Amino acid sequence: MKVELYVVDCETGSNRIVLSLPAILGRGNDADLIINHPEVSRRHCRIFAFQNMVHIQDMNSLNGTIVSGNRIQNTETAIHPEETFSVGPVLFRISYHRQAAAYADISGSTSRKSRGSVSNSQSVSRASASKASAVSSQASSASRQQAISPSSIRLRTRK
Repeated sequence: MKVELYVVDCETGSNRIVLSLPAILGRGNDADLIINHPEVSRRHCRIFAFQNMVHIQDMNSLNGTIVSGNRIQNTETAIHPEETFSVGPVLFRISYHRQAAAYADISGSTSRKSRGSVSNSQSVSRASASKASAVSSQASSASRQQAISPSSIRLRTRK
C-alpha cells in the first residue's frame, strides 16, 4: 500500500512525498523517510497498513509522535485520511484510499461487497471533528515548531 504525506508549512519546494508501507520515519540512515532534525529519534515512528487502515506506531521516541494533537508514545493508533501527525517539528498530513474488502455478513456467509474508495470530501468531513479539536493544540505546538527546509527531509531508496 502507498500513502501520500504532505509536509504542512514547508518553506519551499515540493511538499508531497509518496511512501510505500511499511515505512520507518526517523533521523537514522536506515529510516525509509529521513528527517534530519535533533528532535527526531533515529527510529521515531513506523507507518503500516493493517485491516484496510493505516496505523502509526511510536517507536519509543524521546519526544513522542503527535496524531491530530494527541501525543502517542510507545503505542500505535489508526490514522485516517487527511489527519495530521507530527514527528519532531515536522507536521504531516496523510492521504490514502481504503480498498474494498470482503467481510462476513450477519448470516455468516462471506460476500464480496464494495465499500468503495473514501473520497477526500468524505474523509475531510469525518476528520473535521478531530481537526477542530486539534486546532488549538496544533496552534500551541506550532509556536514551538521551527520551519524546516525540504532538504532536511529525504526519502531513502530501497534496495
